[in-house]
Amino acid sequence: MVGNRISESAGWRIFKSFLPVILLYSLIFWLSDQPKLPGPQEDWLSVIWFKSAHLIVYGLLSGLIYRAWRINWPQLKKLAVFWSVLGLVLILAWLDEFHQSFVPGRTSSLIDVGIDMIGAGSALCLILQAKVKAGGRYE
Repeated sequence: MVGNRISESAGWRIFKSFLPVILLYSLIFWLSDQPKLPGPQEDWLSVIWFKSAHLIVYGLLSGLIYRAWRINWPQLKKLAVFWSVLGLVLILAWLDEFHQSFVPGRTSSLIDVGIDMIGAGSALCLILQAKVKAGGRYE
């Protein structure tokens, strides 16, 4: 019985830590399913608006994934988590663009995947830099 309680609490901890990741990616997926998103009317401003959204949202997604992995598997080295998170975000960004290619009125772009990865990598670098300034190490 005690073994079941331990695994149940570990499962619950994993679920709770990944719930923000699931919710954010669900929002991303839902937004990708919309034929047209509201935004600025000016072409140049629209490009800045939507590309900035890619940077910010995928930066936030990578931070949430990093947090969930560190909560559940603190023994993993930070750099291993860094590269694993980037790999997972790459897969999620590609899946988002692939899904978007089937939505009428939307297009799929590898440039957007690249922008997503810049946002994710930047956020993770900021997280690791903050850890170093707080007295940690990159490992």
